Amino acid sequence: DGRTQGPMYSHGALRSAVLHTLEPTPLMFAKFRNWYHPLTSTEENDDDKPGFAYLLPDAPPNDERERIVRFLHAFLITIVVCSITCAGVGAKLGTCKHGSSIWLFGAFLGITSFPVVWHGWLLWGWAKSKPMFVFAIVVGVAELNDYFVDGQQWAQAYLCDDLYHDKFVSQIKQSWLFMWTPVVKVIHLHGYMLIWWLFSTLLQVFFLFTVHEVNVVTLGNFTGLAGFQKVMRTKPEAVTVVIRMVSVIICENLPTLWCQTLLFQYTFSHTSARMKRRQVLSLALSTISVWKFCVDALKIVITCNYGRWTTPFVLLSAMPWCFWALWFCWVRVMFAYICPGHAYNFSTMSCVEL
Repeated sequence: DGRTQGPMYSHGALRSAVLHTLEPTPLMFAKFRNWYHPLTSTEENDDDKPGFAYLLPDAPPNDERERIVRFLHAFLITIVVCSITCAGVGAKLGTCKHGSSIWLFGAFLGITSFPVVWHGWLLWGWAKSKPMFVFAIVVGVAELNDYFVDGQQWAQAYLCDDLYHDKFVSQIKQSWLFMWTPVVKVIHLHGYMLIWWLFSTLLQVFFLFTVHEVNVVTLGNFTGLAGFQKVMRTKPEAVTVVIRMVSVIICENLPTLWCQTLLFQYTFSHTSARMKRRQVLSLALSTISVWKFCVDALKIVITCNYGRWTTPFVLLSAMPWCFWALWFCWVRVMFAYICPGHAYNFSTMSCVEL
C-alpha cells in the first residue's frame, strides 16, 4: 500500500497487547509502544478526528489514546503549579544579590525528569534518527525549564524592586513609551512580568483544553516532551505552531525577554556572578524557544503543510518581530557589560544614564 512500516506484530500478538493495554494498570503508558506506529502517508488511513497521530488500522480505540492525552494534561498542570509555587517561595526566601535558592531548581528538575526520561524510552525504538531525536528532547527540556526560570526571574525582579524602580520609571520617561509613565509607577516591572507570565499560562491552558485539533504532539510540545513531535506525525501540523506562536512566543517569550533584559541592566551592579549567569541562562532558554518556533514555521511554509492559505502569512509576519526582539535584547545584555550604570534605549539607539 506504499506505507513504510516498522516492526510488524502478528494479529494475535497485537490483539493480546491491545487487550492487556486496556487494563487499568500503572504500566499502561509502557504498553503504548506495543501498538503505536507512525505512517509516512498522509492520505491513507485518515482519522475521523483531525489532529490525532496516525495509527495502525488495528490500533486501540480513541479512548485509549485519550489516556496519553490525560497524562500530558496532568503533567502540564503539574508544571504550572510547581513553577508558580517555586516562584512564590523564591520571592519569599530569596535575596536580590543571590536570587532564589538552588534547591528550588533541583526540586523542579526532580519532578519533571521522570516524564522526560519516560517519553524518551517510550519512543526510542521508533526514532529514525537517534541523534536528532536526542537533540529534540534536549531542546524540549530547555523549553520546559524556560517556563520555570521565567517564574524565578519574576521573583528576582520582586526582590530587587527597591533598587531599580526609579531607574525604570526614568527610562520610560525618556523613551517613546513616556505616556505609560503613570501606569509604570503603579505596576512596577515585576508587575508587568507577572501579568504576562500568568496571561500566557492561562492562554496555553485554554487552548490545550478547548481546541479540537490538540493532540499528543501538541501537548508534548507544550510540556517539553518534544520527542513526540519527532516521531509522531499529525495533521495539520500548523495548528501546533500557530497555538504556540500566540500563547508562548507573543505572550510569554517576547515580553519576558524585554523585561528580563531590563532587569539584567538595572541589577547588574547589585547581583552576584552566579546570579548573572542564571539571568543569562534564562535569556538563552527563551532564545532557544523563539528559534525553535522560527524553524518550525519555516518548515511548515516550505513543505506547504498547513490547512488554510492565511497560515503562512501569519507565521511569516511574526518572524521579523522575533529576529528584531532577539537582536535588541542581546544588545542590551552586551551593553550591560560594556557600560555598567547605563541602559540601552531603543528609541535613541544609545545608552542612557540611569
